[in-house]
Amino acid sequence: QVFLVFVSVLLVYFSESINEIAASNWNLFSRQQYFDSKGMFISLVFSVPILLNCMIMVANWLWQSSQLMINLKKAQLRQAQFLRQRSEHEASSGVEETPSADQHPKFD
Repeated sequence: QVFLVFVSVLLVYFSESINEIAASNWNLFSRQQYFDSKGMFISLVFSVPILLNCMIMVANWLWQSSQLMINLKKAQLRQAQFLRQRSEHEASSGVEETPSADQHPKFD
């Protein structure tokens, strides 16, 4: 995904050069000259959709990162609660036990 965003941003960066090449060779692939000197056509048809896709990908990365941080914090809190309960149990019983598999907290 990072590679895709990088290539997309590079394409947008070089859209001015692409516009100049297309403006000088428009008769090879079109019947009308769409590529004006200001680059309005290539901006609307080419650059804006690419930038929108890049923004959606970055928003998706932020969402996934926030969900991952939430899950990590929940796991840390469960682990802390488990260790606190185990130490309280050991302190009240006075016997040190090795935890079995069913005593460990379950992580998502």
